[in-house]
Amino acid sequence: MHARWGALLAMRAPPPTARGLCARGGPEYAALVFRYARTLVLAARAAGAAARGGGAAAARLAADADAELVLLQARPPRAAPVTG
Repeated sequence: MHARWGALLAMRAPPPTARGLCARGGPEYAALVFRYARTLVLAARAAGAAARGGGAAAARLAADADAELVLLQARPPRAAPVTG
């Protein structure tokens, strides 16, 4: 997705039925990867805006990145292990 940050930000969050790379924990994994990517994109955009002297735009992007980071850190609890 190099240089396609707008496309990444336009993506919708994965559905709760998403399956990640493993049979268990798929929705949690998909949500974490989604939030991680968004956090990186917003932080990179904020840094770019700050380097250009963006002022309010840089502050807004930094706030968006911080909000996304909070969502990333507040990930849902892990699913209970399957026994049997």
